[in-house]
Amino acid sequence: FLPPQLKLSSPAEVRIIIADYPEGPYGVPYREALFFIYAHDTKGSAWHCPWIVVDDDAALILGREMLGYPK
Repeated sequence: FLPPQLKLSSPAEVRIIIADYPEGPYGVPYREALFFIYAHDTKGSAWHCPWIVVDDDAALILGREMLGYPK
């Protein structure tokens, strides 16, 4: 789940965030779940998000194709 340059931090930690957007940027409500892994590289620590799950096709397309998010 991590790119080659990132290593899992110790202690291992993940976070799952669930968001409910009653009105999205294109006017349609949607929900998403984000999965974060705590990692580090030579520059320091960071949160890596390997994927985001959404319940709306428009949010999926806008986020993945136009903004480059891992949806």
